[in-house]
Amino acid sequence: MPKMAHAQNLTDPGRLHRLAEAKAPDRERWGSPVSYPAGWAQRSEMAARLVRDGARVLEIGAGTGAFRDFVSGRCRYTGADLAPLDPAFIALDLDRDPLPEGPWDVVVLLGVLEYLHNLPEALDKLAGATPALVMSYCCRTCPREDAAAIYLARGWVNALSEEEVIQAMSQRGFSLRSRIRFEAFTGPDFAQAIFEFADRGRSPPAS
Repeated sequence: MPKMAHAQNLTDPGRLHRLAEAKAPDRERWGSPVSYPAGWAQRSEMAARLVRDGARVLEIGAGTGAFRDFVSGRCRYTGADLAPLDPAFIALDLDRDPLPEGPWDVVVLLGVLEYLHNLPEALDKLAGATPALVMSYCCRTCPREDAAAIYLARGWVNALSEEEVIQAMSQRGFSLRSRIRFEAFTGPDFAQAIFEFADRGRSPPAS
C-alpha cells in the first residue's frame, strides 16, 4: 500500500470508531512510522529541556525516538511504547499493563494521554511510580458536548480541559511546576500544552 494511502487508512473514521467502541489499543497506527510527523520533534525538544542531567527517565510513547535523541548522553533513558518501532523499547499498553520497574526520577508522556480509554487508572499508576511527570495534552477548549465526535475523528477518546488536567494531577498529590504552550499543534477546539508536575510529598528533581 502506498505511504499516503496507508496513512489515510490509519485515520479512517470508521476504523477509529470501531476501536473506540471496543476500547482497543491502536497498535496498527502507532506501529507505523508514518503516524509520527516530523514536526513532533519540536515538542520533544521542548519537553527535554524540563529534564535534568543524570535523571532516570521512563518515556511512555517513545515513537521514533525523537525525545530519546534530545536526552541521549545526559540521562539514563528507558523507552516504552504500545507498538515499539525500536527493539530497545519496551512493549507497554498503559491502559492495561503495569509500569516497568524503576526507580524513575521522571516519567515522560508526549501525545499519549488523549488515546487512553482508562485515563484515571493510568494517572494513578503514573502518580505511584515517579515524583515528577512531564506530559503533553491537547486540552479541550470547546464545550464538552461538542468534543466527543470532533475528537474521535483524531482517535482521541477523552477530552479534558487544561483546568481538569491540573485538577486531576492535584488530586493525586502533584503540583504544576511549569506549562509550555505547543502552538505548532493547536486547533480551534483544543490547545496543546506540555506540563511539568511534581509530587508535593516528595522532593522534585532539580531542574
